[in-house]
Amino acid sequence: MGTGKPYDQYFLASPFLAGLKDGTFPVSVLDDKVRRNLRMLIASGGIDGRRPGTINTKAHQDVALRVARDGIVLLKNEPSVLPLDLAKLKTIAVIGDNAIRRFAAGGNAAGVKAFHEITALDGIVARVGGRADVVFSQGYRQPARRGFGQRDVAGVRTSDLTAASPEEAKELGDRAVETARRADAVIFVGGLTHQSGGDDEGADRRDLSLSAHQDDLIARIVEANPRTAVVLIAGSPVDMTAWLAKTPAVLQAWYGGSEAGPALASVVFGDVSPSGKLPCTFPKSLADSPAHAAGLARQFPGEGGKVSYDEGLLVGYRWNDAKAVEPLFPFGHGLSYTRFQYASLQPKLTPSADGPSATLQLQVTNTGEREGAEVVQAYVRPVKAPVTRPEKELKAFAKVLLEPGETKTVTLALGPRAFAYYDPEAKAWRVAKGRYELLVGASSRDIRLTGSVEVAQAALLK
Repeated sequence: MGTGKPYDQYFLASPFLAGLKDGTFPVSVLDDKVRRNLRMLIASGGIDGRRPGTINTKAHQDVALRVARDGIVLLKNEPSVLPLDLAKLKTIAVIGDNAIRRFAAGGNAAGVKAFHEITALDGIVARVGGRADVVFSQGYRQPARRGFGQRDVAGVRTSDLTAASPEEAKELGDRAVETARRADAVIFVGGLTHQSGGDDEGADRRDLSLSAHQDDLIARIVEANPRTAVVLIAGSPVDMTAWLAKTPAVLQAWYGGSEAGPALASVVFGDVSPSGKLPCTFPKSLADSPAHAAGLARQFPGEGGKVSYDEGLLVGYRWNDAKAVEPLFPFGHGLSYTRFQYASLQPKLTPSADGPSATLQLQVTNTGEREGAEVVQAYVRPVKAPVTRPEKELKAFAKVLLEPGETKTVTLALGPRAFAYYDPEAKAWRVAKGRYELLVGASSRDIRLTGSVEVAQAALLK
C-alpha cells in the first residue's frame, strides 16, 4: 500500500516466516491462510479451467493509446497554433519537468506497476522522427520532499512542499526561456504530480496554483516565444490567470497512462483532432468554487469537528448557473481542430404511468476540413419545479465521428430519471408534471439547440 519498503519486510513475509520457525505462530495459522488463497484460486479458475490471459499486448497498448488520446481536452487554441506542422518547423523546444516524468506509479494505493510508460518527451521525439530538432529544457523542478501541515477537523492534512532552491530555480528558468527563444515552436509540459500538494491522497492542495513557480515560467516563455502550447498534466483544475490571456494554446492531458506520450504527440501534431470534454468546471479562482464561495471557516477548515458543504445540490456547473458565476472553462468544454454545426432538433416524449421517457434527434455536420469527433450533450431544465432544483442538468451525451462535410443523425435517450428529483419523504424519485426544456450543445455554456416537452402526469418512480 505504498509504504515503499521491500516486500520481504512486510509483516506476513520474512517476519511471519521467522515466527513460524521459532514457534511464535502455529503452523495452523499458515494453513488457514493458504486454505483461503486456494479457495479463491479454485473458485476463480486460477488453478484449472481458466483460459490463459495476456498482458501488455499490442492490442492492450492500442486501447491505452486510444483512451488517452480521446480524453485530451483542447482548452484554448488561438490563433490556431495547434496542430504543429512539422513541414514548417526546424526546432521544437519541449520544456517542463513533467515532460520526463512517469505517472502510473500514482500516489500510494493509486499506484500500479506499469510494464511500460512512454513519457511526453519520448512520445514527441518518436513522432517527430528526426524531421526537426527537439531540444529539451527542464525549466523547473517539481517538489520532491513530502511535508505535512496540520490536519483539518475532517482529518485531512494540508502539505508543505519544497522545490528547487531560488538559485537553482532561476538557472532552470533562464535556460528554458533561452531555449524557447531559439525555437520555432514550444511545447511546455507542466502541471501537477502524484505528490503531496498535488494530486495525491490524504493531503489537500492549499490552493489552485501550479507548484515550482510554473506560472511565472510560463509567462516568461510565452513572452519569449508566442508560438507556445501549454500542456497540463493534472487530474484537477489549476489556476491559469497569470498566463492564460497571452498563451495561445492550452491542452489538458490528465494522466494518460502507459501510452501518454504517443497520445499527446498524436494530438499536438494533428494525427487526430482532440475530442475530449471537461468532466468538471474549471473555476477562475478558489472563491468561485461552491465549497469555498463564502470563505467561511465552517466550509474550510471546519468548525466544531465538522466541515460544512453548504452548496447542497448546486455542485459544479449547477452552482455556476445558479449564481451566475463565469467559469474559467465550463463543464463539457473542449475544442477541436474542426467545426461542428448542430441542426434540426426533434424531441419526442413517450408518456407512461411508470414515468415519462423521451428521445432527442438532431443533425450534426462537420463543417471544417479535418476529421473530428464531437460529444453532443443534452441538458434538462424544469421550467417550474415544485422544489429547488438546478437550473439544468446533463442527462445524456453521445460521441459522433465525422469526416469533413459529413452529416450524421444523433439520437439521445432520456429515461424517467432524466426528469425526476428525489423526494426524501417518499424515499423515491418523483417526476413532477409540467414543461421541461431540452438543451443540446457542445458544453454547459455552449447550448446550440433548444426544445421542450410537456409532462402531463406526475409519477413516482419504482
